[in-house]
Amino acid sequence: MASADLLVFATLVYVSVFLAPTSGLLYETSFFILIASAVIVAAMIYRGESGSTQVKVPALKAGIAFFLILSLDIPATRMGYFSTLRGLQSVKASLPRRVASGVFETLDVNHDDILQETENPGIKAMDFDHDGKVTRDEFVNWSKDNKHCQVKKSETNEVYCSKYCDEVLEAAKIRQKALRRVRSLHPIGSYFSAGFDRQREKIQSEKITEIFESKTCERILGSVDHTNTIVNTFCVIWFFTASTALVILTRSRWTLDVKKKE
Repeated sequence: MASADLLVFATLVYVSVFLAPTSGLLYETSFFILIASAVIVAAMIYRGESGSTQVKVPALKAGIAFFLILSLDIPATRMGYFSTLRGLQSVKASLPRRVASGVFETLDVNHDDILQETENPGIKAMDFDHDGKVTRDEFVNWSKDNKHCQVKKSETNEVYCSKYCDEVLEAAKIRQKALRRVRSLHPIGSYFSAGFDRQREKIQSEKITEIFESKTCERILGSVDHTNTIVNTFCVIWFFTASTALVILTRSRWTLDVKKKE
């Protein structure tokens, strides 16, 4: 295969695995772009081997190339995960302040955006400037420094941590919904992911309930935008393995020994 063809091949792989799964415009059609890329690469290899005296070689090499390209849906699915979970980073960063602000509004019975000792006798620890009043910013800063909610959702009965755990639960549901959407758009990657879940005896629909029963709300929030390191590593290895196999496939010349009957 000529250098120009290899450049086309590399471009198709880049678009299929990296660009389409992370692009808002191409995301919905990323798997179809991968199929189109597989067909184009297979056709290029078949054309390049069309002069072979071994009539089965072009079709065999084209078929292998087609399935190798399709297998790149596994790392492409992972790229979709990364792109989707990136949106949860802002939710994760803003959640403590949003929760503190919501609790402040609940405690501010006079709706004057100030907490006073007549409303909440325990505000002295939050009154940083010792003026007998606690502003929203003072309350938020105090909550950030003192409220870590290192408890499980079922074990909390304090107002702040209860609301905090509810917000973390919503973030976890957003994550699960987003990952399901990614899987729905990548059938091959989805099949692999489901197999990984079966290997760990995990069921997606049961994951959230199980996680909140075994981990603290703070810990869950800390990993809400994370992915599995083992699977990530496998996807990286598979991408380079499949890509290397494709390059070798395009550069090698095959012959099939066919014994003629005497």
